[in-house]
Amino acid sequence: MTSPDENTVIVDATWVVPGSNPDFRYGILDGAREFDLASLKLNTPLGHRFPPPQIIAHMLEKSGISSGDYIKIYDRVGLFSSPFVRWAIRSIGVKNVSILNPVPSHMKIVDAHTVPKTRGSMTIKEPLVKAVVKEEVLAAIGSDTQIVDARGHGRFAGVEPEPRAGLRSGHIPGSINMPYGDMLDDNR
Repeated sequence: MTSPDENTVIVDATWVVPGSNPDFRYGILDGAREFDLASLKLNTPLGHRFPPPQIIAHMLEKSGISSGDYIKIYDRVGLFSSPFVRWAIRSIGVKNVSILNPVPSHMKIVDAHTVPKTRGSMTIKEPLVKAVVKEEVLAAIGSDTQIVDARGHGRFAGVEPEPRAGLRSGHIPGSINMPYGDMLDDNR
């Protein structure tokens, strides 16, 4: 059996909101592979929010990552997109995936992502996390299930515009609002 260090792959899951000016906390870590959330958004029917397993596996393989690797994810703005990428990877049954937060100070910073020499090989397995579909959300309305909306209060209340075309403003009846940003301490 190989040790975690032999098969450890660092993944940069940074996603920059279009039109924003991010305050990067970290640079690109030496050896980091890029998980391109922008291309994921373009290549999946529901944007990057609910990617099909085959697309997640393909993106990992393209980055030279295989099923037996230990995947450590970080993002350069703190703790923004790395939890989603961890969820997406676990949705294809990968167990050995964690988040580097904060990034250890001894890690070397470089100018560009590592381009893998070989393609990885992923085997899609039973999901280790659950996502719900529209029918399950509709069934939960009025039941004992509590729906939590993590968007900012303005979007939840319907007073701020949605960033993506075609999304309705406001919230699901009976849902409560726990803005994602309120759960972070200095973006961590």
